[in-house]
Amino acid sequence: MNPKNENLAEIEVKIKKKQKEAQEAKEKGMHSTLRNLLAELSELKRQERKLHMGSR
Repeated sequence: MNPKNENLAEIEVKIKKKQKEAQEAKEKGMHSTLRNLLAELSELKRQERKLHMGSR
């Protein structure tokens, strides 16, 4: 695996972890935590798209 693929795999793992944490925060009514997790998820997904498309 090249470093780009490893980085992509790491990002995908982080996304899954954050999604699980966000779901738990939502169930517990932790609104500010949920908002922060959603912001982090958005940034991770942006990085994932960038790696899929390559830097243009």
